[in-house]
Amino acid sequence: MRHAFAESLTQLLAARALQCGGRVAYRFLARDAADDPSITYGELHERAQRVAASLQAAGLRGERVLLYVGTSADFLVSFFGILLAGAVAVPLSPPHLSRALARSESIVRNAGARMAIVPGTMLKRFVQLQATNEAFAALQLTTPDELAAGTSGRCIDATASGDSLAVLQYTSGSTATPKGVCISHGNFLQNAAMISRAMRLSERTVGVSWLPLHHDMGLMTGVIGPLFNGCPMTLMPASAFVSDPLAWLQALTRQRATVTGAPNFAYELCIEKVRQEQLADLDLGSLDVAFCGAETVCADTLQRFASRFEACGFRSRSFFPCYGLAEATLMVSGGPGGEAARFVSVATSALGQGRVAAPQAAEPAQVLVSCGQALAGLDVAIVDTETLRPCPADRVGEVWVRGSSVARGYWGLPSETEAVFNARMAGDAGAGFLRTGDLGFVRDGELTIVGRLKELIVICGVNHHPQDIEATVETCHPAIGRHAGVALSLDENGRESLLIVQEIKRTWRSDPQPVLDAIMAEVAQRHGIRPAAVVLVSHGSLPRTTSGKLQRCVARAAHAGGRLAVVARSDVSPQGQGPLHPQPVAA
Repeated sequence: MRHAFAESLTQLLAARALQCGGRVAYRFLARDAADDPSITYGELHERAQRVAASLQAAGLRGERVLLYVGTSADFLVSFFGILLAGAVAVPLSPPHLSRALARSESIVRNAGARMAIVPGTMLKRFVQLQATNEAFAALQLTTPDELAAGTSGRCIDATASGDSLAVLQYTSGSTATPKGVCISHGNFLQNAAMISRAMRLSERTVGVSWLPLHHDMGLMTGVIGPLFNGCPMTLMPASAFVSDPLAWLQALTRQRATVTGAPNFAYELCIEKVRQEQLADLDLGSLDVAFCGAETVCADTLQRFASRFEACGFRSRSFFPCYGLAEATLMVSGGPGGEAARFVSVATSALGQGRVAAPQAAEPAQVLVSCGQALAGLDVAIVDTETLRPCPADRVGEVWVRGSSVARGYWGLPSETEAVFNARMAGDAGAGFLRTGDLGFVRDGELTIVGRLKELIVICGVNHHPQDIEATVETCHPAIGRHAGVALSLDENGRESLLIVQEIKRTWRSDPQPVLDAIMAEVAQRHGIRPAAVVLVSHGSLPRTTSGKLQRCVARAAHAGGRLAVVARSDVSPQGQGPLHPQPVAA
């Protein structure tokens, strides 16, 4: 399933430059609609070679190079320059001098990089960071312009193979240390071929994407996929979408795009922010594929988006719900393209017990969205995490994946690599599986995701681990005891939000409102999100295992069924939900 004329990304770029060097490869959305800058395959290859020569002259072949450049031609030139030099690209978002700095420090230390490529406009900021932060102090800083001007020679062919390491894609690391997923040239080409087949992409495809290029979905669908298919891609910065979702739809209209995609929250924002009078200027009739992934795909969101934008030519069958993760390079399942998304109605009570059953009359039910068929070349299994045996068709289990696009492991973490990437079912002597940590089931050959084994909370594309939030809550007021609360994801109106259920001490007899206020304020301050609901319950009433561990899934079901011993609660209106500091996609 490798490309017909390349077994590495560098060979693919060279072939494109040779065969169709004058063809526009990528465009970059400009505010002036008449002047979107672009770069051809030939220009990209030539400029990337100059960058590669500078990196090789600096002795960086085989080294990791941090890439802090945002969506632009400079990102593409730097990214492919790193690969042409025989180095390993580490795409990252710029470090923030607040809550995200610890994550950046951890990545710098783990990657062991000697150089960071930063935008010229941010060089001063990084120099200041080096003066105060030990992790960044040893990095050699350079800019794309400096690399391009650093040498007049050409790079020495690094002869990358399919097995050569291309990228370290770092996971979010909200609680644990971020882990660098080791993705090879072959992994990218294999997954690109799988996605192309599932979405029915070709040279005639026209793409538009605002997804951040340091994120696995943005890198794969915005950069690697278009190169694989030889089709033009228009890229716009994520900030342009976040500030004005209409800009995305206008770009789709202007470019006559046939493929685009985003997480569920992006479609929700379009429903909320695009005004009725603005629909007349939109034409989404060219879209064949609008993929939706990276977080829970909500049936209500797809239905309301299709209804809202039907007048603009959008067809509901264009939706392409999909599932994937960085450890599998990107996509694991989706499609088939051109067919309407499939909704699966399941009984809520059965699902809470790990069973898949159709609801009876008047029985509470949940409507889930199928994430399609496993891509050709991947083997997906649903596994009981206790017995390590395949689950029956009517049971929910952990999603395990194996195949050619599964990455080789985590950088510098051999024990975690063995546990996550080389799992084996009982009695299976074959190749190991990747344990995804996600829960789901397969029905009629299609995968449906129902939750996260590790109970990760994703709000507007940002990952939040419940343990982090729970630790914050238990320190914010004397009425709250330790290890007596749960942070849960809550699906309301097609948007994932935060629910906190917290026991209150038996001895507390005062007004509960200050407790509610303290929790709301502290979570907002420390985690940048407002809980959709905070529920105080009586002491000892939360469900626990026999060993005393809190059972989050059971608590969620008890909340949904009205079975909590509620003392007080504080709800936020839907308009008040969401992040205080929105970010488009979690890594």
